[in-house]
Amino acid sequence: MNPSLPAPNLKRDIHFFPTETEFQNFLTEKFFNIKSNNLFDCEVKVTEKVCKFICKTSSTENAILPLARWYQKEAFNAIEFAEQNIEISALETLLSHLNNMFDSYCQFVLYYLNSLNDDKVILKQYYKCWEDFVIALIDTDRILAPVSQIVNEKYQEVYPDHPQFPSFSIWRMMAKAWYSIVYKNMAEKLGQGIKETIETLMKNAINKTQISSYSKYMVKKNEVLEVEVTEDDQEFEEEQARSLKLIKKFRRSIEDLSFNEYTVFYNDCDLPNEESPKFEMTNAVIDQII
Repeated sequence: MNPSLPAPNLKRDIHFFPTETEFQNFLTEKFFNIKSNNLFDCEVKVTEKVCKFICKTSSTENAILPLARWYQKEAFNAIEFAEQNIEISALETLLSHLNNMFDSYCQFVLYYLNSLNDDKVILKQYYKCWEDFVIALIDTDRILAPVSQIVNEKYQEVYPDHPQFPSFSIWRMMAKAWYSIVYKNMAEKLGQGIKETIETLMKNAINKTQISSYSKYMVKKNEVLEVEVTEDDQEFEEEQARSLKLIKKFRRSIEDLSFNEYTVFYNDCDLPNEESPKFEMTNAVIDQII
């Protein structure tokens, strides 16, 4: 059963920007700092109460805080710290458990995707898993927004002269987990899958064009040629359409990981960063065409 879609936010025209995915829309809302419409969200209120308790019990003098603030994995080893009798605050313990939960989910998705063999199935399941993950990401970030706020406030309090941009957020922690665990380990398979899919699509289109050209040639030669639409023709068109849809969906899921709330506006008019998934997959496709 798929999770329910989050409620859309009403926007002014100055806050509108055309996007292709739920995640890209979420990034624009983060950029314009558009808050959720659900003003009486009981889940957020519960989180706020928990955060007030965390503030009272968490010391600001902790070397782990700056590591957690910048998503360094060594900061999220609560069990290891306990075994070594290293005292950590309630805030760091909470972040550690959240990080472990996100990592565990992503590892499960990775295990599932690695169990698949068909290229098209891998691409389809990848973007479907990503779409489900995005819905969970948006909802989790909304509910745990007070946690992100506390991390940023405490870090600014202890390290006022250090860089504060970009701010810490739960959604960024989740996206980083997906990128490092799922995408990085699946990049080679995904690149091979998209190359094979495009190659098959192009070959089928070329073959169909050749058949069509031959039919026109026979008509010009005054040859009697009866052309009828068969079930095979319809099946061919449907398969081509499915392949195109698959490529578009996969492309969008890759673009989601290639931008943040400040760069999503340049999606259609700027070259992707050389370290981004979009650049890697674009190169894979170009190499296949050339």
